[in-house]
Amino acid sequence: MARSSRGTAARAAPVIDPRLLTEESVRALLQSFDIGVVLQGPRAEVLYANQAAAAMFGLTVDQVVGRTSRELNFAVVREDGTEVPFSMRPAVQAIETRQPVYSQVLGARRHGSNTVLWLQLTSIPQFAPDGAVTGVVTTFTNITERKHMEAEMRRAGELNREILESAQEGIAVHDRELRYIVWNPYMERMSGLRASDVIGKRPLELFPFMAKGGIYADLEKALAGEIIASRDTPYEVPQTAHHGWTNNNFAPLRDEKGEIIGVVATVRDVTERREEQDKLQQSEALLSQAEQMTNCGSWETNLKTGQVTFSKNLLQFYSLRSAAEWNIEAYWAKIHPVDRKGAHDSLVRAMAECKPFEYTVRYRVPNGSYRVHSVRAIHIPGPDGRAERSIGVVQDITDQMHKEEELRRLSARLLQLQDEERRRIARDLHDSVSQKLLAINLSLTHASQAVGAKNRQGRQALADTRKLVRDLSRGIRSLSYLLHPPMLEELGLASAIEEYARGLSHRSGINLKLDIAKDIGRLPAESEMALFRIVQEALSNIQKHSGSSSGRIRLTRENGDVVLKVSDRGRGMEADAPPQQPVSPETLGVGILGMRERMKQLGGRLDIRFGRRGTTVTARLPIQANLHSSETSHTPR
Repeated sequence: MARSSRGTAARAAPVIDPRLLTEESVRALLQSFDIGVVLQGPRAEVLYANQAAAAMFGLTVDQVVGRTSRELNFAVVREDGTEVPFSMRPAVQAIETRQPVYSQVLGARRHGSNTVLWLQLTSIPQFAPDGAVTGVVTTFTNITERKHMEAEMRRAGELNREILESAQEGIAVHDRELRYIVWNPYMERMSGLRASDVIGKRPLELFPFMAKGGIYADLEKALAGEIIASRDTPYEVPQTAHHGWTNNNFAPLRDEKGEIIGVVATVRDVTERREEQDKLQQSEALLSQAEQMTNCGSWETNLKTGQVTFSKNLLQFYSLRSAAEWNIEAYWAKIHPVDRKGAHDSLVRAMAECKPFEYTVRYRVPNGSYRVHSVRAIHIPGPDGRAERSIGVVQDITDQMHKEEELRRLSARLLQLQDEERRRIARDLHDSVSQKLLAINLSLTHASQAVGAKNRQGRQALADTRKLVRDLSRGIRSLSYLLHPPMLEELGLASAIEEYARGLSHRSGINLKLDIAKDIGRLPAESEMALFRIVQEALSNIQKHSGSSSGRIRLTRENGDVVLKVSDRGRGMEADAPPQQPVSPETLGVGILGMRERMKQLGGRLDIRFGRRGTTVTARLPIQANLHSSETSHTPR
């Protein structure tokens, strides 16, 4: 709908008496105007138009004079886009109503064109002395650019409203009195208060927490011209019980002259982030406690960027203040030379194959001593399948290693004392008890000869007693041999096994097959004793538990190791067990526990497997690691 309010600019436009148009000076003046000036007759035909008027329409003065706006083929439209009939146009209305039409905004569009020339028009009727309307003077200003700017401003305003409403952060605007004048939907959702509940009120009327948290003080600083950077503060809305954490920014709001007219606040609800941070801090605290309890440290490495993250405990392990001080070359330089290559190769191989890895190394600390570190890690592949990240733990097992070493020394000492005690008991049985039994047997022989031939009952009793003594003597000799076989010290492991196997076969009827390599030779005394005890325990298991009528003993050298295998074809440990299942040595008796510990002391390994086809006991002992001369190893004691 056309606007007809009396504008200041329109009233300032000149009103020209047609009688003066004959004067050249006035005409020259009109030609100099930037506004369009048109004199129209009683039928609204153009009698005069200055250059500005014709140029606005892209025409010459000659093309305009003598024609009406209808004849010029222009459509006149309102601001809403509807066309204005000829009878409703300002000049025509001024003629018909005999009243001026002020500051009407209309658009002129040539037929067939979409381009609109927006004009602000004022039409003033002209009268003759007798009161008759002689014509109308119309002035108009080209406001097309202003209309475009207004349209842009409207679009910008609509966009701003859309931004305020759809923004994923809170926006609140305060006036000079810090009253709320904008409260966007995000703020409504976060606080539970509608804009109508907030607009026009001051912050402390609604949110007392802002005084305690320092937020109100930040608002006042922004009103004074400061820009307040973001910080997290807790909030609580009493009216709705909404609460959490917000991150706030404040800046002064200025007008076109730069004067401060209020404050703009941007607010983000960071409650979830703060909760996650709290959970993360709690997890990190628990992890730190767990690492301290287990003497561990953890790390994560981005293999592409080289960025590393160390736990607090691991930084202490490596005497670092932060992960930024980490240097991989310095790390490997502090690894004990004996451990360095094996550990490094293990790491490189695992990285190339994107597999887990573990190694144990001695790491030199600032005081020059070494700490024993057990390192275990996994590699995480990237999209190309190659290792992209490494996550692992380092455990300081120095104290554990010292305790285990002390335990091994104690265990070794106990085994040594056990062997010495067995040797002493075997010697006592052989040298004392056996001799006394021999003397008893001789005495019984003399007593039998002294008893008369008629005393048959006495002679039979003496004969039975002598038999018991002989059986006891044989049992003591066997026990003495089991406790400490003299053949082991005198002729070595191979001969001792052969003799023991023959004796067991003779006593039990079990057929034992021996497969002993000729290159076994003499071994260290501790090694020979350990392997012999394993043979004893394994054959005892065959005799007592397996029910097998046969067995096999195999003794060979393989790649610097001595390998002993004792197998049978009996029931195994369990009749229904799956084939070739490993078992703990406890199942075979307490003796095997000692043998496993003895093998561990010597750097060896004891494996026991059973199945439906019998049991196999395998002992593997690295001889080169503990081999020494037979003169020191087999000195009689």
